[in-house]
Amino acid sequence: MKSTRLAVAAALLALASGATWAENQAITVPLLNTTPGTYSTGFSLTHLMAGPFTDTISFTPDLSGTISAGVFTFGFTPATDINFSSASLNGQPLLMSGTGSLETGLLSPTFLTGPYVLTVSGVAGFGLPDDTAITASYSGTANVTAAVPESGTLVLLMAGLGAIGFVVRRRLD
Repeated sequence: MKSTRLAVAAALLALASGATWAENQAITVPLLNTTPGTYSTGFSLTHLMAGPFTDTISFTPDLSGTISAGVFTFGFTPATDINFSSASLNGQPLLMSGTGSLETGLLSPTFLTGPYVLTVSGVAGFGLPDDTAITASYSGTANVTAAVPESGTLVLLMAGLGAIGFVVRRRLD
């Protein structure tokens, strides 16, 4: 009786597991302040199992500005090949090249509000059975020019703070 229950439980677990997937990855990558107001970074991800994947790359610090991004892969054999199906940064799609041994996805400079999250989907080890051992990787870059308030905005801010200080001082006198 106990072995029958175990067999039924194992069968249900096998049915519930569904399709296999390559390992989905989630990483956080720091944006480095290279020059005043400009941040950039590079990253690389490697998949060790064939199959579909969706990776999530988060960038820190949380800032807003004009950002450009790209993802790149280069593989000559199925065990090193990644085929991108899509990529987007905060919902903005990257322009993807066709499939092949060299694939790219690019986002032209676009103003976005942080935090920035890049989502990349594709198939690692394209053409191989799922869960086959592989070493397929891709890399990417992101460059941000942080939003800087215009000088008129700063003058208006200073005038407003001065007016508040004047009113507070008059009330105290």
